[in-house]
Amino acid sequence: WVGGISYSLYLWHWPLLALATAVDGDTPTSTYRVTAVVGAFLLAWISRRWVETPTRHGRPGVAPVVGMVVALAAVGVAGFAISQSDGFPQRAAQHDARRAFLKQYRDLHEKGLVQAYRAECDFYDWRTKARKPTLPASCTEAGERATYLLWGDSHAQALSWGLRETLPPGVRLAQVATSACKPSLGPGMEPGLADSCEASNRYALATLRRLRPAVVILAQSDHHEQTDWPAFAATLHAAGARRVIVVGPVPQWKPSLPLVVTRYHWDPPQARIATGLDPRVVKADRLLKARLQGAATLTYVSLLDALCTTEGCLAYVPNDPDHTLWAVDYGHLSPPASVYLAREVLAPVLTQR
Repeated sequence: WVGGISYSLYLWHWPLLALATAVDGDTPTSTYRVTAVVGAFLLAWISRRWVETPTRHGRPGVAPVVGMVVALAAVGVAGFAISQSDGFPQRAAQHDARRAFLKQYRDLHEKGLVQAYRAECDFYDWRTKARKPTLPASCTEAGERATYLLWGDSHAQALSWGLRETLPPGVRLAQVATSACKPSLGPGMEPGLADSCEASNRYALATLRRLRPAVVILAQSDHHEQTDWPAFAATLHAAGARRVIVVGPVPQWKPSLPLVVTRYHWDPPQARIATGLDPRVVKADRLLKARLQGAATLTYVSLLDALCTTEGCLAYVPNDPDHTLWAVDYGHLSPPASVYLAREVLAPVLTQR
């Protein structure tokens, strides 16, 4: 019976699940998912009984063909009209304050970070979704007085704007940071991205040997505790790095900070939010502080110590006139957050001798 309705079930389950995401902006709840799957079975049986079977096995003739052609044409015209009107932005749903708020950060995440994150210095091409053969020379140019090297994944990219805005004159930030590729000296790349990650890390190490930077800044999204950072740093020192700084994880919210704000802290807004904070990040930071305290080969920077209290972690950038959220999604820094973090947290560490 399931095999008989399987094609209709395939057609129905996806729009039912996708609709909830489109409406709510998040993964549907378990209750909704179960309801949607049960509904999909019911609708699949109805379509099998009243559409699929009569069409396939009913009396042949011109009418069914004409009906299907007209229906497909109507769907096509409606889709074209919606596309051309940019989704009918005048409809009431588009003017809901919370929806507009979520759209603002979704658009920033998808289209507004190219310059701040230096997309050109990513071996993963944001536009074509393919691996780049190399990076532009501008990504790894030496500074007049000194060169700092930023190495890591998209969470390293998130630090780029703030560092470039706060570094002293004559100091240049070289950057080799590829989406989903943590700093590594060997295997252990993200599945499906091994080619880009291997190229990125190989290029970063070669850049380090060429530039012999005053400081290497390492950053990644998660799983910091799985790397032997003292040994990693020792290898970088042998390759020419004078100082190595390991930046700990940023606060991360599930499912995302914009969604947590609109659902639980919309009115009044709260400067610090604990709701939805990922406890794995807190645990990793605690382990790293204990493990790397007093390490001779590197400096560990705990961002949670600087950004979080018992009340939660910073949700909005302090003193920002636009009241910008700290993260555009679950944890990628907004550009103003990057500047604040670089100025208030990283700059004092970078100036240490």
